[in-house]
Amino acid sequence: MTKKLLYFVSSHHGRSSMAEAWAKKLRLTDWCFKSGGWFDANRSPLTIQAMDELNIDLSSKTAEWVDTALLDQADYIVSIYDFHHETKIPIPIELKNKVIEWDIKNPNSLAETSAEKWPIYQEICDEIAFKVKHLEPSLKVIM
Repeated sequence: MTKKLLYFVSSHHGRSSMAEAWAKKLRLTDWCFKSGGWFDANRSPLTIQAMDELNIDLSSKTAEWVDTALLDQADYIVSIYDFHHETKIPIPIELKNKVIEWDIKNPNSLAETSAEKWPIYQEICDEIAFKVKHLEPSLKVIM
């Protein structure tokens, strides 16, 4: 049986890589989780630090751009962006029926210094964990 694909995308690869890491903690053997950055594949070191604080190691995960082939293959796409401070991620119109949008802050647009950004990174890490956990029952239903 082929695994279903849930593809997390965000403007930069930070928030989507957090979501992928949290999703991989779920025990959903019929699902594969991937992530990418739409406008930028880079991740802030604070992304890695925030996850490391929770014993999730992202340091060896390669920062990746969104892969259009994976978008097409995905059963669902979770588009993560700050509804108030970022441009909506331009997912192709023909894929809109499989898109779930998450409004999650972008620490880089809300703060200037690393010291100001750090608590925002911690907050979004927790928020993403909560959203992934609450997504799990839906994914179990469509397995």
